[in-house]
Amino acid sequence: MRSSPSVSVASVRLRLAITGVVQGVGFRPAVARAAIEHGVHGFVYNDAGSVQCELEGTAAAVDAVVTTIRRRPPPMG
Repeated sequence: MRSSPSVSVASVRLRLAITGVVQGVGFRPAVARAAIEHGVHGFVYNDAGSVQCELEGTAAAVDAVVTTIRRRPPPMG
């Protein structure tokens, strides 16, 4: 029996500090939804006037989350 070659996909980790109107507008859940949508792992939390994010996944998936955050931010109230 032949074994198939193992293929590994490089993982990247990106930390973001997002400032501006980010508290009380659903920003954390929006980031979490984008991460789930693109299969990215990590965490997101509020911190003194900013949202801190750490995203981990393939470079393409992490880039897609960042693009989603920029193009579809939550409504500002």
